[in-house]
Amino acid sequence: MDTSDRLEKARTEIRKSIVPFGIGTGFGLLTALSEAYKLFSQNDLSALKIAGVVLTLTACGLLIFMIILLTKESRHALTCAALAIGLGAIRWVFIDKAFNLNIISIVLLGVFAGLLGQFIRWIRAGALR
Repeated sequence: MDTSDRLEKARTEIRKSIVPFGIGTGFGLLTALSEAYKLFSQNDLSALKIAGVVLTLTACGLLIFMIILLTKESRHALTCAALAIGLGAIRWVFIDKAFNLNIISIVLLGVFAGLLGQFIRWIRAGALR
């Protein structure tokens, strides 16, 4: 397979992956907005809960920006994805204090590693500039 075929295949994969990223980000944004509504409709406002909602909304914003950068085939989409994953990890470990090493967390970490690996593969193929 020559370089131009690999490049076109990688670009096709990027275009196909934008819709699932958008659907997942939409569900994440709806969940974050629902959580924000529940938080502010109650009188129990704590700094940790507010920080959790702010981190989640910021991560959703970064993911939306990542999708925009993917449509432009920009390699900065990797930076946005890594920052969003980092914000999610900060919330998961430090704010929610819900990190336990079990099957679900191992699968989740594997999905994150796979996502970052996919971005690196696209960059190496030259599909992201």
